[in-house]
Amino acid sequence: MILKLFFAFIFTLYASSSFSMTSLAGLTPTELAKLTNKELIIHSKEIPGRPWPEITIFALIDVLPVEAAALFSDYQDQKGYIPDLIKSDPVKKISENEIIVDFEMHTPWPLANSKYSTGNVFKRLENNGYEISWYLVKSDSLIDSKGMVQFILYEKKTLMMYKSLIYPDSRFASIFSSKAESGMFKTVQAIVGYIEETKKKNPEKIQKLINSLPK
Repeated sequence: MILKLFFAFIFTLYASSSFSMTSLAGLTPTELAKLTNKELIIHSKEIPGRPWPEITIFALIDVLPVEAAALFSDYQDQKGYIPDLIKSDPVKKISENEIIVDFEMHTPWPLANSKYSTGNVFKRLENNGYEISWYLVKSDSLIDSKGMVQFILYEKKTLMMYKSLIYPDSRFASIFSSKAESGMFKTVQAIVGYIEETKKKNPEKIQKLINSLPK
């Protein structure tokens, strides 16, 4: 009995340690339960001096982390499934794991479409996890924009954390703060749907993308 308790303790300690390395320790057991029921979890954090909050959204995807990372980092396809995204064209390779991508996003009146370029950095994490982070290179409508997405193995699926902090250059920005949150929610829904659908319908494409991931 003592031996069983010892191994149970070691397993719990290992699981807790592995989970903390994903930077997702802020999720509660209730939120984790909701994730397993295909619900998205959203955290919003007000940032002093910024009109829009930092938004973090969690989702559980029925694929492996490497599959999710490979599909997400296929930037030229993002305009085909992310709502209101008109353009997503890779334009310059900085290094093996960093690329510049031009985007154009349709935004509601009275704001003009947002045109911007980001630097996107691909990183392999411990325990077969992956991270893609981005930073603003130039924009005609943003003062700053940065974010990241992590894909971590969790119960034979992928726990996705999508975080974004956008600073729009507009006097109307604060008015659309709530729309920013709902828009991000729809974006993550679309990403999850696209990844799972592609896994079912086009596994050959995923394998091809995996083979071309940065080492």
